[in-house]
Amino acid sequence: MPEGTQITADDHGSVTVTYPDKSTDTIPGKDLVVKDDQGDHPSTNQSMADQITPNVPGDKVTVADVNQLTKDEKDKVKENVNKANPDLPQGTEVTVGNNGDVTITYPDKSTNTIPGKDLVVKGNPSDQPSTKPSDAHQITPNVPGDKVTVADVNQLTEDEKDKVKENVNKANPDLPQGTEVTVGDNGDVTITYPDHSTDVISGADLVAKHDQATITPNDADQQGAKATSQGQPAVKAAGSHRPRRQASCHKLGIKHRLGQR
Repeated sequence: MPEGTQITADDHGSVTVTYPDKSTDTIPGKDLVVKDDQGDHPSTNQSMADQITPNVPGDKVTVADVNQLTKDEKDKVKENVNKANPDLPQGTEVTVGNNGDVTITYPDKSTNTIPGKDLVVKGNPSDQPSTKPSDAHQITPNVPGDKVTVADVNQLTEDEKDKVKENVNKANPDLPQGTEVTVGDNGDVTITYPDHSTDVISGADLVAKHDQATITPNDADQQGAKATSQGQPAVKAAGSHRPRRQASCHKLGIKHRLGQR
């Protein structure tokens, strides 16, 4: 063995060989010791560990440091081992060491060990692809039918943002519990789901610039008609006058009456 290698044995007889680079190998205690119930004569009864060969999970857990697993990483290793061995005897305990080694302790106190090198792999856990589609992948948010009128589409006020958020929530009443909706200064909406995946709705689909209204000739006509209907004189447009044909008819009527006298 390389110089500096350390060999340690636990209470169950399992031996851990730690090399100078901190990598390890484990030899299960069942391969090294045997219970002596009758002096020098080996027991004729096999332990549970002798009768059971635990399954090694097909997938390894990606960890940041193979020599110092976090609690969450240990929990994932334990979960994998339990899933791979659903028929372990009731009362069996599964424990995970700092280096990923798993010790399976049966009700008769015999043990099996699965080396950490068969259960974990070094890497960045966030880089590993998820086997489950993200919330954002499964959900397509609805775009509200009405846009919020704002003074500046590049710098919404807090009230304008609140209206945009309200519209988005009304258009998407079935978002998962814990989903957060945030509105940017330009009206862009970011929907953050419980799994931290996100969808974005562009501000261009949610807000519109408020232009000051201008009165068109049609508007003036409508205002005049409204004023007249309310018993108020309508304001004539500049240069308005009575039609000439109406005036001529009036004059002809006068001449006709004078001719009759």
